[in-house]
Amino acid sequence: MSLLDRRSELEVRMHKSGEMNLSPSLRFHKPPPSAALVAAIADVLHNVTAYKSAPVQLWNERGLYRVLFRCTAWPRGSISEVYRVRMSTCRALATAALVKCVRVSLA
Repeated sequence: MSLLDRRSELEVRMHKSGEMNLSPSLRFHKPPPSAALVAAIADVLHNVTAYKSAPVQLWNERGLYRVLFRCTAWPRGSISEVYRVRMSTCRALATAALVKCVRVSLA
C-alpha cells in the first residue's frame, strides 16, 4: 500500500511542477488526426481497392467505410485541407461502392 501512496504522491508533485512524465496510471489523450493524414489514408484506400484481391469485405465488416463516410464532413483545418479530405474520401468511397457489400452498408 505504501508503494501506491508513494506513486500517487510523485504524480501529484509532477503535476504541480509541470514536468512531463508518462505514467500508466495517467490518462493519455491522443491528438485528432490531421487533415493530411486522413486524405493520405483515403488515397491509399482508393488505390488499393482497385485491386481484385483487396479485402474490401473485411474492411467493410470492421467499419472502415463508415468511418471514411464520416470523414467526408471533415470540420477542421483550412478550406483547402477540408476540400482535400472531402475529395479523397469521396473518391475512395466511390471506388469501394463498386462492391455490393459496401453499397449495402452505406445505404
